[in-house]
Order: sequence, then structure tokens, then C-alpha cells
Amino acid sequence: MEDGEWNVIIELFKEKGDVKWVKILGGLLAEYIQRNPELKKVDCIIPTPTDKEKLQETGYDSCLLLAKTVNEETSIPIKNFFLKISKTNFCELRDLKRKQELVESAFAVINFNIVKGKHVLLLDDRVNSGTTLKTLVNLLEKTGAKKVDVLVLSKGHKAN
Repeated sequence: MEDGEWNVIIELFKEKGDVKWVKILGGLLAEYIQRNPELKKVDCIIPTPTDKEKLQETGYDSCLLLAKTVNEETSIPIKNFFLKISKTNFCELRDLKRKQELVESAFAVINFNIVKGKHVLLLDDRVNSGTTLKTLVNLLEKTGAKKVDVLVLSKGHKAN
């Protein structure tokens, strides 16, 4: 498939509520993990959480659905570590320090002990600037994760 076709499928899944694509997309992530010896060693998958507004709009948490598909194919357990308490769509914000502060305040840690001494795989469906992922990796490391790898389904943001 062409990149543009994949972007359409990812957009249908992430933004339009078309969950029929989760098995294919999650399967691709699982295949990537199985081909990567270092990722096969992770202790758990931590999906980046979806905010309440997005949950209401689509009816599901896209990262959690992807994580469940990956779990079915790899047996890597899923752990809930973060709760998203506000939106983090700050693409237009240019002040990196302010953006990081807003991202830090958008997430709450709900289960401190599950990452202590663990090799964690942080799973996200899309990365834009990387600020959210960098902030979440820092939080995981501060709370005792031994190692954090990041796996992302797609890069970039389609303007609406």
C-alpha cells in the first residue's frame, strides 16, 4: 500500500470510529515487536490514554484497542498507568516549555508501582511534535521504569 492509503486507514480508525481496522493495524504493530528482539523483552505495554471528549466522540480508546490486539498476538500484558485529564492537542503552540507544562498537567499517574524496575513499551497511535511522548517517558522513568521504549503507529497530523 502507498503511504497515503495507510494514512486514510489510520484516520478512519483514529478519528472516524471505524474499528474494523484495529486488527490489521494492531497486527502490524505486533509483527514489528516480534521482529525486534529488544521489544520482545518488554514487561508490559502502557497505552497512552484518550481524553474523555475523544472517547465520547468515537466510543473507544484507540491506543487501548491497539494494545489489546498486540497483547492477543504477543501475550505482553497491558498496564494502565496514566489517566488523561485534559486535552493535549497543542500543535499550534510554539513555546516548547509551555507546551510541555500543559502536557504534564494533562496526565495523572494512577498506578505508580506497576513500572518500578520494568522494561515498558509506551504505545501511541500518532505522534505529532513528540512532546507528549517525551513527557510520558520522563514520567515513567521518574516513577522507576528501568527502560522505556516507544512504539507509534503513525507520524504527523492531518489538519481538520
